Amino acid sequence: MQDGSYLNIREVTLGYTFQGSTLNDLVRRARLYASAQNLNMFTDYRGFNPMASIPTESQLTIGQDYGAYPLQRTWTVGLDIAF
Repeated sequence: MQDGSYLNIREVTLGYTFQGSTLNDLVRRARLYASAQNLNMFTDYRGFNPMASIPTESQLTIGQDYGAYPLQRTWTVGLDIAF
């Protein structure tokens, strides 16, 4: 038995929109953004993922992770342009 409590930073998005006189005559608006998913998980759990619980038919194995895969961290950067 071990403590499965955790705090997860699930999604963070930062962006900035350029409008008006900062852009040339061809572009009306541009938005630059960066996003991160599953940024960090704070836990003392020794397994990969304290949220994982593989469903089984047996009531005796509820809450066991059986070495489930960790959550993947995803980074996204983008530019949205309106003409």
